[in-house]
Amino acid sequence: MQKELTCFADTLPALVWTALSDGQIDFLNRRWCEYTGLSLEEARGWGWQAAIHPDDLPHLLEWWQSVLASGESSEKEARLRHFDGEYRWFLLCVSPLRDPAGRVIKWYGVSTDIEARKRSEEALKFARIQIVQGIPALVAVMTPAGEVELVNDLVLEYFGKTPEELKDWTTADAVHPDDLPNAIATWSRAVKTGQPYEMESRHRRADGVYRWFRISGFPLRDREGRIVCWYVVQTDVEDRKRNETLLAEEKRFLEMLARGCAFPVILDALCRLVEDVAKGCYCSVVLVDRSGTRLEHGAAPSLPASFITSIIGRPVNLDSGPCAMAAYLNEQIIAADLTSETRWAAYE
Repeated sequence: MQKELTCFADTLPALVWTALSDGQIDFLNRRWCEYTGLSLEEARGWGWQAAIHPDDLPHLLEWWQSVLASGESSEKEARLRHFDGEYRWFLLCVSPLRDPAGRVIKWYGVSTDIEARKRSEEALKFARIQIVQGIPALVAVMTPAGEVELVNDLVLEYFGKTPEELKDWTTADAVHPDDLPNAIATWSRAVKTGQPYEMESRHRRADGVYRWFRISGFPLRDREGRIVCWYVVQTDVEDRKRNETLLAEEKRFLEMLARGCAFPVILDALCRLVEDVAKGCYCSVVLVDRSGTRLEHGAAPSLPASFITSIIGRPVNLDSGPCAMAAYLNEQIIAADLTSETRWAAYE
């Protein structure tokens, strides 16, 4: 029976091997030996490692140990050396043989040459790189599993991160924390259904500023309809979102005026709008009293009381501060650095 199985394995157009339950190889068919140039005696046990590419061997051994531990079928890609020294890519597939009690008593493996497929994948990847680099937008190519496979230079420049840092975008601090749950849910739904998707989320620029982007993702399929990758285009819509916010707030302010809301309430809402739109700033409104000679408090929801009281009652002239000067001249006054200003020394 064993002789018949050996003859059968030797006739198969693939590299066939078997292993004991502890992972040691106990048989390799004639094609495996002819391909690698190793004899059965040389390759038995753990001697087969001599035929594996040095860069692939650590990962392959790690995979093999995980297979032995799980007792489940699995597959792995690795490069095998031809007897002439050339390495070619193979797909290694392995399945267990169990006894009536369910214990693994043997492993059966087949190694199939996939060099042509790998070369096609590399050519396709190169073509993708050329495509994404030529698009004047932030473009990423995602694997079917959701990892970032490659990005164009605009993405690296915007996020200030390496491709490796962006690989798992869900943990790369790239999406605003408030938008991340929806982004993950939308992406997961697209992967499950295989349908194109669109969403909007805020993305963190290299300097820490978040800007709104419209995300459009669509799948690329092979001839059998399987998704090969996802193309994801990120278009900056910060200006549009800001205009939408301003239009909505303008409508709200008009409604507040129509309802007869108190003037301080309206000014307070105005300050909060400015602070929300122009991130990182504090806004206040300073009024001029009825006499036209003194400043009054209007609104300053985010500024301390000490700052507010220091302005109330200042004379409207050129010398008592930027607000007073602006009111006096009726024009915009800009102070780039108050700590070095000399125009209002008396009120420093």
